[in-house]
Amino acid sequence: MDTRLDEQSVYSLDVQGMGDAIKNLPLMLKKGREIGQEEEPLRLIPGVDRVAFLGMGGSAISGDLIASLFLDKLPLHITVVRDYNLPPFLGKRTLYFAVSYSGDTEETLEVCTQALELGGQVVAVTSGGQLASLARNSGFPLLLVPPGFQPRAALGFLFGAALAYMEKLKLVPDLSSQWEETFSLLEELARRYSPEIPASQNPAKELALALEDKEIIIFATPGIAAASALRWKTQINENSKLTALVDFYPELDHNEIVALSLRKRNSFLLTLRDKEEHPRTALRVALTTKIIKPFLLGAEEIMSQGDSRLARLFSLVILGDFLSYYLALLQGVNPTPVEAIRILKKRLSEK
Repeated sequence: MDTRLDEQSVYSLDVQGMGDAIKNLPLMLKKGREIGQEEEPLRLIPGVDRVAFLGMGGSAISGDLIASLFLDKLPLHITVVRDYNLPPFLGKRTLYFAVSYSGDTEETLEVCTQALELGGQVVAVTSGGQLASLARNSGFPLLLVPPGFQPRAALGFLFGAALAYMEKLKLVPDLSSQWEETFSLLEELARRYSPEIPASQNPAKELALALEDKEIIIFATPGIAAASALRWKTQINENSKLTALVDFYPELDHNEIVALSLRKRNSFLLTLRDKEEHPRTALRVALTTKIIKPFLLGAEEIMSQGDSRLARLFSLVILGDFLSYYLALLQGVNPTPVEAIRILKKRLSEK
């Protein structure tokens, strides 16, 4: 009998508590929301027409997830900047969220400084570091979240604080009912996917076992499924220490489908979906899967759960987080350390 994902085996390998952090996503999201609600609202410059999230890695993904909630709902454009330079279409009428969990991400600090030089309004979301100092010294709002976690494990704090603050500024509509549904659903899913639940009753463990030793391909439909797919990829990269190919409908039907329909490969396809997808996109998913499935070792569709967009978004996020966690444990790997990133940062600091 395979005992690698049994509760005792899981916790003996996960010595730094990544599983507990994933399990506590509902609590972190609640705390993040409280932080955003408590901060005094900024008096916005008239005519703000864009919101830009400045960040990298596990901090920047909060911007992608927030943007996916409002793609077709707001006249306000939300963009994410992962670079040392601000694009020229951002300026004074942009509200900037500088998001760096550590507070010391060099790319984020650089573009935050550029935003201030342009005369833009900035909100910092961080646990401390240079970004917190810059906010205090420059007098712009500081959403200070709890320290002590890996940035990717602090998503609930960062996302919750930023989105609740956007609500307070009335940049997005009131989401009270969506928050409550999301907390309730996440608590249920965290229990269902947790290490205490055996693989036979645990969809996250079952999916990890199906993916073991296979190349991982993630397709997603537009909107919250696509944003969730980015989170799945980065969590698989950092927690599982594995690569994952990610692509999006309908664009993938104009290129990626060709590469996957010519020869048998050791790959498993995951397709992330949401009930609001376009009917033609739904048809494309069915036809594309039928064409390429004979060349794969397996395929599974994962539909978001819940009623509101916020709940459906996080139903996908939490499954991906647990999946990446169990994939690490199946390899006998501690999911927390990211040694290559540590080495790179050290070498950059020496230049």
